[in-house]
Amino acid sequence: MAKDQNLGEWNEPLVIRSQQSVFLVKLIIDRVKQTIHAEIIEEKQEHPVKFTEIEVHLPIPDDGLDLIALRNFLIDYSTFNTHVCFTIRINDTSEETLNFPQLQPINTEWTNLTSVYYCSFAEFENFIFGLEDNEMPVYDVIQKTFREGSNMKKDKAPKMTAGQLKQSPLQIRKLYDDMRNTMKPLATPSKLSLPFDVSKTVRMEALRKRLEQQGVRASNMNYGSKFGHYSSSTNGVEIPSFFEIAVIQSDDVHSNLQYTEGLNSAVFPNQNSFLIGENEDTFQWETTSDRQKKSSHHKARSIFDVLSYSGYSYNEEKCKKPHSLVIANLISPRINYKSYGKSVIDLTPFTDVIAQTTAKVCSLGGNHHSGSNSSGNEPLTKLATQKKEEMKQERQDKTEAEYGEGGEIILERDDIVVTPAFIDSHSEYSFLI
Repeated sequence: MAKDQNLGEWNEPLVIRSQQSVFLVKLIIDRVKQTIHAEIIEEKQEHPVKFTEIEVHLPIPDDGLDLIALRNFLIDYSTFNTHVCFTIRINDTSEETLNFPQLQPINTEWTNLTSVYYCSFAEFENFIFGLEDNEMPVYDVIQKTFREGSNMKKDKAPKMTAGQLKQSPLQIRKLYDDMRNTMKPLATPSKLSLPFDVSKTVRMEALRKRLEQQGVRASNMNYGSKFGHYSSSTNGVEIPSFFEIAVIQSDDVHSNLQYTEGLNSAVFPNQNSFLIGENEDTFQWETTSDRQKKSSHHKARSIFDVLSYSGYSYNEEKCKKPHSLVIANLISPRINYKSYGKSVIDLTPFTDVIAQTTAKVCSLGGNHHSGSNSSGNEPLTKLATQKKEEMKQERQDKTEAEYGEGGEIILERDDIVVTPAFIDSHSEYSFLI
């Protein structure tokens, strides 16, 4: 961006503040050697903080900065990250500050270690050759990077440095195989470690409250999620995933359809969608009626085609359920990008889970009610019946998660009150514009 704006000397650091330390991260570019590496400077700060703050500086384009678009992007970014507190300051004429408090505590058992099962041997070999510190012991490398390495005994790891390992292809192969033999892949897809609680009622309530913070009050909300797993038959790679989608009706949505999409809980600029395949049969699903009649599967190229099948569409003629907001989020530790800008991914490992979950949530329907609150006059017998169904659904979810079948759908009505998750302010993102 700086180069495009003729700011070749631009090198403002990424600033990370955590407890008593401040880390200044700069990119060092050697255009002669065609290399890029990071320079990290650590400083101490006088006033310790209890959260992690990330500060990013971006050059302002010559033709000005679209603060409205940037503001909307940062608001959307907070949608799926309900375990993080966001503070957004707009330093324009309005000097607006937006606060999105944390709604879910960070999972204390969460770990962001990768797995040797997420990469092929060729990719593992490239990882070893890409290590910058040739003096680092191999055991330290694998222990800090791979879940299998953190469980491997020290005497089982090669007693050599990263630089020495690079000189021995046989040792690289042996290390790869030994780590795979140390631990088996995840027993079930639901064992995928995530930073927040994904149980249906807790997660749905957190998303509902985040949308309320953004100014969208739901009159009806359907939510579904499912764990998935994909095994490659060519290179032995295992890819776990988690997909969630919510369909909301709200008077605060002033169009036929609004759509927010996240990849690993991060949204794309300019509302670009990665859930668009190359072929018309990328996504396939079947309805209950299809199964009863033994009919063929429905096919679609994009998630928008799946939504359109149930009446959720930008198109005036196809839209049967206006004032709808759809939010969808795919999480996976292994994403294969197919474009330089990372806007196109290989959807093969995820299409079944995405299509079936989306179609099921959309099929729940739900009438749009004027206003964001229910009247509270529903009969108690109906409330009791719905509560019973919720408890039954929870038991079913736990059973299916136990055996790796993923989660089912919970339908939330206006007259059901869900206990909100406790707010635990441990992390915060601050954006200073």
